[in-house]
Amino acid sequence: MLKRFRFVDALRGLAILGVIISHIPTWKMPFFLRGWEVQGARGVQLFFIVSAFTLFYSLEERSRKERRPILNFFVRRFFRIAPLFWTFIPLWLAIDGFSPRHDAPNGIGLFDVVLIFFFLHGWWPNSINGMSGGDWTIAVEMSFYCLLPFLHRYIRKQNQALWFCLVSLPLTHLLSLWVRKMLIVHYFPPEHYDLAGRFVYFWLPAQIPVFGLGIVLYFILRNKLKSSHIPTTKDEIQLSRWLLAVSLYIFAACPFGKYWYLPEHFVYGIGFVLLAWSLALNPITLLVNKFSCYLGKISYSCYLVHFLFLRLVSYYEERMGMNPLTEVHPRRHFLIKLPIVLFLTIAASALTYYAIEAPGIKLGKFIIDRWERRAPKVPEYAQGGI
Repeated sequence: MLKRFRFVDALRGLAILGVIISHIPTWKMPFFLRGWEVQGARGVQLFFIVSAFTLFYSLEERSRKERRPILNFFVRRFFRIAPLFWTFIPLWLAIDGFSPRHDAPNGIGLFDVVLIFFFLHGWWPNSINGMSGGDWTIAVEMSFYCLLPFLHRYIRKQNQALWFCLVSLPLTHLLSLWVRKMLIVHYFPPEHYDLAGRFVYFWLPAQIPVFGLGIVLYFILRNKLKSSHIPTTKDEIQLSRWLLAVSLYIFAACPFGKYWYLPEHFVYGIGFVLLAWSLALNPITLLVNKFSCYLGKISYSCYLVHFLFLRLVSYYEERMGMNPLTEVHPRRHFLIKLPIVLFLTIAASALTYYAIEAPGIKLGKFIIDRWERRAPKVPEYAQGGI
């Protein structure tokens, strides 16, 4: 059984909280919250970094113990992601049908639904975000899983992980620019050119450098993970404070400036790495607590569920004839809507976690345990390692 790190759950909790905040209108917000209506969505990049970090750690540890670590990896991820995601596909079709929507102005067809079902929608502009408005992250995550065993095999040191980030950043940027140009020329009509830009931000190549930052984080903390993430020296506590201060500066400054032509979501990723490093050394209670850890535990359910309650609350406002721009002060509207959506999301996500996610995880574990008992023993030299 792998160790479960509280700071990792807390980071997931902070990530989903940022995503939910970013999806609630924040007109005329105070200065210290300005920009969160967009930048809170960078919680998705925090999810990606935590995912790469934990999966590298998991695959490394299990490669030493399991006989079929790569096959087991895919089984675990499939039963972790697919059951809940597949549950929401018919639900969203029942709500919106095949009608036009923001990222699919011509509607979605049977081909798009098939791509979504098989997690391939991240490679097709009309379906990448055509279901709930946030399913692009699931497509990117599942596509990254296909790359992870290859990356784990060839990235064995911290400097290799750094080079992977540095090389992938310009290459994927150039690839995205070329694909955007091709989509504008051959796919999207002029009135939908903005969709080409969104597609090349959503798709996997644009997010690969962010996943790379998660791999860098793994190698930074690898030795610490083998012992304990609780600090044992004053130097570690002091370092954690500096890391936290720099990460907070990045988060505060990013919405108001440019950073040497680096993609903004990548700069946020650097801030998230520093934040994770800080909390691994010194898990301060303000950020690593029972609430943030529990929110992180059910964060996958929260991510899919919160779109439903955002829609439900907006529908209720329309039925009541409310216009939050005129009848409710924008700041009060935000402060009222956020706790309602958050409470409903957490309550429903607790149910979906224990009813769908946990049984899926348990089923995957059951299958792996049976395979492991039957599989021939793998020689130590073939198991990998550092």
